[in-house]
Amino acid sequence: MRSRQALSSLLIALLLAGACKRQDQATSKTNSSQDSGHHHDHTAPHGGTVIVLGDEAFHLELVHEPIAGRLTLYVLDGHLEDFIRLPAAGIVTSIALGETNRALVLTPMAQSATGETIGNTSQFGGAADWLKASPELSGLISSIEVRGQEFTNVAFRIKADATVKLKSNQ
Repeated sequence: MRSRQALSSLLIALLLAGACKRQDQATSKTNSSQDSGHHHDHTAPHGGTVIVLGDEAFHLELVHEPIAGRLTLYVLDGHLEDFIRLPAAGIVTSIALGETNRALVLTPMAQSATGETIGNTSQFGGAADWLKASPELSGLISSIEVRGQEFTNVAFRIKADATVKLKSNQ
């Protein structure tokens, strides 16, 4: 009797896992969790906007600080728990401002507390006065390579409630 209950429980768990996997695959096509009907709860470690890369393999977190005119990108694992360091010299974004698009290169940032250095970091940032114009941003990340996988034209949308209101300490 116990083995029958255990088998039933295992079967239900496998069916639920399969349904979740199919939802994740549909989500990965948009590369974005905020508009895709994504059903897993992911808490952004820095209070920013989470973007799904691939089949939940990786995530990006974008933090917009309108008062400081700053945009910071963090590269994280599939569970938003561990940072993933990249050797990238910069990450090119195109941000929509009304009818025009503005390019912003997010450059690597060193972090002495974690030992991250330029060329081996999970944090990229950029600043521009025009980032102060609106608490909401939308745009594209042209290309980002994470552990040998390249992701191109990654769309993002940062809503006003996902922006950091206080001026950055950096």
